[in-house]
Amino acid sequence: MADSNGEFEASKSEIIKGLFCDSADQNYIVARWCFQSGLNLDFYWNAVHALEKYMKAILLFDGLSVKGNYGHDIFKLFLDVREAHKDLLIVEFSEVYQVKMEFESCETVEIFVKRMNDYGSADSRYNIFGHLKFSDDLFKLDQLVFCLGKILPFEGISRFCKLSKDIRNSAIIHAALNQNFPFAPAEYAHTNFRNSTSSENSALFREVSWSDTFGDGSHAVQQRLIDWALGSMQLPKDAINWLQDTKLGTQKGSII
Repeated sequence: MADSNGEFEASKSEIIKGLFCDSADQNYIVARWCFQSGLNLDFYWNAVHALEKYMKAILLFDGLSVKGNYGHDIFKLFLDVREAHKDLLIVEFSEVYQVKMEFESCETVEIFVKRMNDYGSADSRYNIFGHLKFSDDLFKLDQLVFCLGKILPFEGISRFCKLSKDIRNSAIIHAALNQNFPFAPAEYAHTNFRNSTSSENSALFREVSWSDTFGDGSHAVQQRLIDWALGSMQLPKDAINWLQDTKLGTQKGSII
């Protein structure tokens, strides 16, 4: 009699790998390319997609459900993965001694995941809230992805290993392995890229805030901008509250 349970588990494993791990590996490589190319918004967007899928795969392999529990909240996922794999999930990041950076942010893995969750959320894809990119964000992502790959119940990260060895596409290989010290072979020829710390304010915050500072009539311009934004765009709750408070003159801080 055929081992139906064994066939079920094998097929289930292939489904998890195909739907979550393989697509996460592609998001991860795109995130790395975006960081190296200075495309910060899409770095965070793809990095969060990758982390979400890796962590959902871990929980599914643990026999748990990810249906309706998390949405796209990678911080909730992280807390549950950490609870289940305390002995395997890193708490602090290792120093990246191979690269000289102008500034390194001193944050735990938990704080990093929370910040990535904020920057890579659906509400942030239009840069409504602005962001602060640290020069070591990519290296932190690499360490975390490498760690998550070790928790998954198969050798390495499946699609990533295939993509990073695809000799037909050297651009993909380089995006995947360049200065990726946990994954790259020791002999890999790394190249430099700009990895400075930078920030970008939200155009919504900038224009609404500044529109009230340029002489006669500027307050009326600000009020019109607020009314237009509230009436014409789908905005997250925090942005709506900020605009409404600004209109009433009770908001002194930024949009976040």
